[in-house]
Amino acid sequence: MRNLALAAAAALALCACVGSGASVKAKPDHAKAVDVMKLIVRLHSTADQNDFAVFQTKVDKAYAAAVSGYSGAADAGFVYSLSPTGAANPFSAIEVSCITRETHAGKAEAQCEKFFELLKR
Repeated sequence: MRNLALAAAAALALCACVGSGASVKAKPDHAKAVDVMKLIVRLHSTADQNDFAVFQTKVDKAYAAAVSGYSGAADAGFVYSLSPTGAANPFSAIEVSCITRETHAGKAEAQCEKFFELLKR
């Protein structure tokens, strides 16, 4: 009985040591895409696909202006995605996500902020 208790205590101690690997950080993945920032843009409550198309044009222009000093999206370091997120009417709110590689997330933050500032105008 005593040996069983000692074995159980040793197993618990081993599990506690293995599970506490908080100090070990994984290296960023070059292939993994991550959301750097998100912005919710509210359109009016009765927005439809036409309103979304107008908004898409505005987003395209803001993105073009944000990456104008670069040779393209890869050089700029980010791309974007749009997702209708309104509850009753999906087109009443649009989530704009700024996406980059996990390894470029820190560098892309300034470009994403510029993109969102242009989009808010």
